[in-house]
Amino acid sequence: MKTLLYLLPALSILLWTSCVPKETGPGGNYKNVPYDPGRWLVDVEDVFDGGPGKDGIPALVNPPAVVVDSIDFLKNSDMVIGFRVDNEYIAYPQAILDWHEIINDQLGNAEYAVVYCPLTGTTAIWNRVLNGETTTFGVSGLLYQNNIIPYDRASNSNWSQMLQQCINGPLIEYIPETLPFIECSWETWKKMYPDSKVTGRNTGITRPYGNYPYGDYKVNDKVYFPLEIENTAYERKERIHAVLNGRRMMIFDPKVYSDSLRLFVNEYEGSDYLTLIAPRKQIFSSYVLNESQKSLQFEALNDVLPLAFKDNEGNKWDVFGRAVEGPRQGEQLEFANQMTGYWFALSSFYLVTKKVR
Repeated sequence: MKTLLYLLPALSILLWTSCVPKETGPGGNYKNVPYDPGRWLVDVEDVFDGGPGKDGIPALVNPPAVVVDSIDFLKNSDMVIGFRVDNEYIAYPQAILDWHEIINDQLGNAEYAVVYCPLTGTTAIWNRVLNGETTTFGVSGLLYQNNIIPYDRASNSNWSQMLQQCINGPLIEYIPETLPFIECSWETWKKMYPDSKVTGRNTGITRPYGNYPYGDYKVNDKVYFPLEIENTAYERKERIHAVLNGRRMMIFDPKVYSDSLRLFVNEYEGSDYLTLIAPRKQIFSSYVLNESQKSLQFEALNDVLPLAFKDNEGNKWDVFGRAVEGPRQGEQLEFANQMTGYWFALSSFYLVTKKVR
């Protein structure tokens, strides 16, 4: 098997502009490439060297958090990743993650890694406790289907963010515990949680935070690496929300998106889901309904975020799926296995088996 590794020199540490193909022999003669040529769960021909090298994009570990009012480098339209533990909230700006891709952090008793891929527009938050050992994740410099391959520093195993699984190394086939989060615009987050914490610019590493490192990548139709599979049902960079089940997914057609907050209840492969979509605020979130919750009739609440919906029992629920008022106060909806990202990426990893129009 011949493996094509594409080296993309950086113009500014992360701005990749050209591809220089390099061939290796059968089984992989991976000189200067920081991964084990042993068993992989994916076709190694689709694994590419992004250029900066292992840890060339520096992941952060416990960066200082600041108050919302001290943030001066984010535009209202910039995206943040919101995380909650009990009654503590923190936001991770994509403007920081564009330059680091991974933030290892701790909030309350949760030790986790925020893993963001700017090339696929996807986010995951993983528990950093693997097999009883707390570790941190770093950026391997490799990509699979244009998507980040993190590695964990305890075992040096390689992981697929979008497959949410270890794909190479001692922990191969291990599935990390995923932790729930929401994505939204900075304007939305600071209105919802003005007392929350935020990762600020004082990361200990000098980067021009607030300046997007990939030019017009978000709005053009280009990808940096070859696509093994391409589904042309939507534009490549259309942002799509999907509920995942194995290698299959239920997607929400952009035609259902509107400025107002909308709710959808759907049965998919044996489970019932409630999905919250508010594109103007960049919120897409799905929850699994248990037997008791299936009987509820939900109704969207507009312009009162973080309250997002109510039900016929008189309960009011927030964007994290928690009942904050009513007889079920304190009850938590289970977050679905879900992902929101660029269409070309989702359709490279998952097969559409249901579409909500």
